[in-house]
Amino acid sequence: MPRADLPIIDQLTHPSLGRLDRNLILLTFSGAGSLIPPQDVLGNLTYGIGWTFIHVPIGFGTVVGNPTTYLERMIQLHVEYELHSGQLVGVQYQDVIVDGGMYFWDEPLPSAVLYAIAPGVTTQFFWLQTRPI
Repeated sequence: MPRADLPIIDQLTHPSLGRLDRNLILLTFSGAGSLIPPQDVLGNLTYGIGWTFIHVPIGFGTVVGNPTTYLERMIQLHVEYELHSGQLVGVQYQDVIVDGGMYFWDEPLPSAVLYAIAPGVTTQFFWLQTRPI
């Protein structure tokens, strides 16, 4: 649901990539969990999440290329939204098989981003946010 304290156009459309920054979430992640996308009324709106793998165990198959592709799912992501009734629903599932990718949600202002990382894999996440003007 759009928030009254944020400009409506910024909530409904993604800016060009040149207006985005990758802002590091200051932890490393493994296992499963959820992250709450930050929204700042002063201009740092969050439109997606990026990642980079810190550790991948020996034995995960790869296809060498640009980017390197893994033969197994490394991360599963999906965004969760709160309906007007207060019910939480998960939509827009994504299986990640490449390092250094970006994931943009289709609908604005999700309640949370849920992740499940393959056993033994460690990753860092980044918020994809606009820069203040």
